[in-house]
Amino acid sequence: MVKSNKSLVNSIERSLQQNCNCESVIVEDRAIGIQFNKQDGFSNSKLDITLINPSYSSSAEKEANRLNRILKKDVENYNSIDFVTFYFKSDDSTETVKIKDGNIL
Repeated sequence: MVKSNKSLVNSIERSLQQNCNCESVIVEDRAIGIQFNKQDGFSNSKLDITLINPSYSSSAEKEANRLNRILKKDVENYNSIDFVTFYFKSDDSTETVKIKDGNIL
């Protein structure tokens, strides 16, 4: 299971590097197993993704939605991760967008 998760994470990272207009992509805090957070509720698998110095024409929320659609299409078993947090980090700010079960929270 760990090996298949690592393969999935590598595929996600590779797809984001190809489709995100940013300096770098950092995949962090991979968690598998039941988790609970008062703010976000229950999840079975979680992934935090930091996009360094992203460039997008609209909002971080719209960009996260665009990237989420690409990942759903390009990465096999992407839907097995039920909670993804995108951090759009630049020199002066960090914006956070959370996606649970394919929908922005």
